[in-house]
Amino acid sequence: MTGSTGHATDGIDLAAGVRRPSSYRYELECLRGLAILLVFLFHAYGVTWGAENAQVTPANAWIIAGNTGVTLFFVLSGFLLSLPWLQAEGGKSRPSLRGFYRARCMRILPLYLCAVALAALITGDWEAASRAALFQPIGFEMFPFGVVWWTLCTEVQFYILLPLAFWCVYRHPALKTLVILILGIWLAAYLYWALAWAPTQSKVGWWASKSLAGRLPAFLAGIALAFWYARLAKASPSSQLPVSSTGALVAILAAMTYLLWRSATIGDAAAERQWHIHHTLEATCWAALIALLLVARPLGSSVVLNRPMAVLGKLSYSIYLNHLPILFYLIYPLKHTPGYADSAWAYLIQALALGLSLFLGWITYRYIELPFLRRKASGTVANTAVAGS
Repeated sequence: MTGSTGHATDGIDLAAGVRRPSSYRYELECLRGLAILLVFLFHAYGVTWGAENAQVTPANAWIIAGNTGVTLFFVLSGFLLSLPWLQAEGGKSRPSLRGFYRARCMRILPLYLCAVALAALITGDWEAASRAALFQPIGFEMFPFGVVWWTLCTEVQFYILLPLAFWCVYRHPALKTLVILILGIWLAAYLYWALAWAPTQSKVGWWASKSLAGRLPAFLAGIALAFWYARLAKASPSSQLPVSSTGALVAILAAMTYLLWRSATIGDAAAERQWHIHHTLEATCWAALIALLLVARPLGSSVVLNRPMAVLGKLSYSIYLNHLPILFYLIYPLKHTPGYADSAWAYLIQALALGLSLFLGWITYRYIELPFLRRKASGTVANTAVAGS
């Protein structure tokens, strides 16, 4: 399902913004759709009922711990953005630093700055908006708009460092050694923090748990996946061996279900401190799932690999920025109404919020994202080899 799957059939061209549409991978767009759906359900559940007091089961853990969708986004970013560097041969087709940064700015800045400006107009907090515009974490300031912006702060840190790291690796053996040394120091510090220090503290700071310092393993999982994929050189998935690939899918989903169930049982805030390593374990499972879907078609994969999920993936950035305010303003006025939480209205309002998020996501994609995606794709940028990058 490559190439032709990316053409528009319902007004949305899935390959829009991709420099080489022939290299488009439909599977990645669908997984991006899965990621935003998990994040939406996580916030819908939290705003309506409060995840901290939930009765956790293996089934609903995928919703209560649906913030794992953020980890999936990070893995996809690591894969998509490192792949062109890893595919470069002899330095002839190596991406440029300027081209990389130009593409990233055109991809995220227009819509994000519009979202920050709108939030400032509604909340009146221009001071927090000025910091948010510079990708400084603002936590729960400008609530409910700024709650999800921390992930973009983390992504931007990755955007800045990734091309510099590859430039050093390709530039000189001594610089390559320096990059490896820095990664080694970070790994030792991260493992000590996550396994020995953080569990003994009453809380952990943002820079430790949510910045690139704490979430780098997810990006590294994506980079490792890109390293494998660059050497696989497989154009399309195989439908052979459905039994073995289905068995692998079941094993991955079982491992992920356990991780989500355990982290949801601990509680989101407590898990950040007591079991932060679960983000790394989830990232490993997500990378394994991506690898499987890139090379095989296990039974049941059509639940994720389908056109609606791909469209959801294409609109995921717009939906990510708009869905939480929509959920909050629709649900919060009704939340404390007697009987609301146990009524069908609780689910109908969430469905309405999803529909409104999709509609507004399409509007902002069509009139803000898409024009810049087209400019990015038509420019002299050599780092958009795969869909979604």
